[in-house]
Amino acid sequence: MVSQNSGSIATRIQNLIDNISTAVSGEIINLVEQECQFAAEYTGKTVDTTNIPTAFQPAILDLSLSAVSTVMAAQGADVSNIHLGPLSVAKGSSSNLQVVFLNMRERGLQKLREIGRSSRSYKAFG
Repeated sequence: MVSQNSGSIATRIQNLIDNISTAVSGEIINLVEQECQFAAEYTGKTVDTTNIPTAFQPAILDLSLSAVSTVMAAQGADVSNIHLGPLSVAKGSSSNLQVVFLNMRERGLQKLREIGRSSRSYKAFG
């Protein structure tokens, strides 16, 4: 996998999701950077937004896709039909769209778990 930064992941998201409103598209890079920060805090490892480690890229992409999709739905964007690369979801009258977003988030969290967490131990003096 090629070295990526938050901007290149934001571009991938724009290419994966059809019909992103301008209100949301301007926030994508901020959402990606927030997910980078979350990944760093979750694992205890450094995640530089200008050079995202290869191991973190799939997790950050999934987490960011979930965040962008959730913001789109919250802002009332037309998400009656959404295409995430090869995945296509038609909302219809009874939607499982939120379930798809939550599953993407869970998939991203699972990838972070696979990376592992830095362990910290402290000795209490007493």
